[in-house]
Amino acid sequence: MKTIISGFGGIVLIGAIGTFLIVGCADGKGAQTFQSPPGSTATYILVRHAEKANSSPESPLNSAGRKRALSLVDTLVPMGVTAIYCPELIRNKETVQPLAGRLGLEVHTISGWQLLNTRRFAEKFVQETLSKHTNGVILWAGNSSAVNNWGSNLQELYIVLGGEGQGPHAYDDLFVIIIDDNGLVDIQKRHYGASVP
Repeated sequence: MKTIISGFGGIVLIGAIGTFLIVGCADGKGAQTFQSPPGSTATYILVRHAEKANSSPESPLNSAGRKRALSLVDTLVPMGVTAIYCPELIRNKETVQPLAGRLGLEVHTISGWQLLNTRRFAEKFVQETLSKHTNGVILWAGNSSAVNNWGSNLQELYIVLGGEGQGPHAYDDLFVIIIDDNGLVDIQKRHYGASVP
C-alpha cells in the first residue's frame, strides 16, 4: 500500500451548461487549468465506501457491503480501471479490494492526516493523478460524511472535479467524471449494485 499526496494551492471553478472548465491557482504563481495531458482524457469514478457494520471509524463492511463490493467489480471491470485510491480506513479498503484483486492493481491508500484539509487533498489529488495516469480510469472510494475530524473527501473531490450540488452520497452512487485535454468535464451520475432506499 502507498501514500501519495502532498500539498497544493487554491482552485476556482468556471462552469458552462453541462460541461465545466476547471481552473486552479498553483502555489500562488498564477492560474492553471486542470486538464488531461495533450491528446488524452482522464476518467474519475467516485463512489462511497460500501455499507459498514457499525458507526465506529474503523468499522468493516457488513454482509450488504461485501455484496456491494463484489457488484463494484462487475460494474467497473468493463470500464478499464487503471488506478485505485481510497482512505486508509478498513471499510474503504474492503470496498475496493475485490476489484483490485480481479484487476491485479495496487490500492493506493491516503492517510488520515492528508485528509484533514479535504479541499487541499482534493486539489492535490486531481493535480497528481492527471499527470500520473494519462488516459487512465481512476477510482476513488471515499467517505460522504466527516470521519476522524476530516470533512467529506468525496464531496470535496466532486466539487474540485467540476461537480455542483450533492456529490456521491448514497451507497449505490457511482459518478463518472471525464476530463479532456482542454479541461472540459463531463459528469455522469449512475448507480450500481442493490438500490438504496
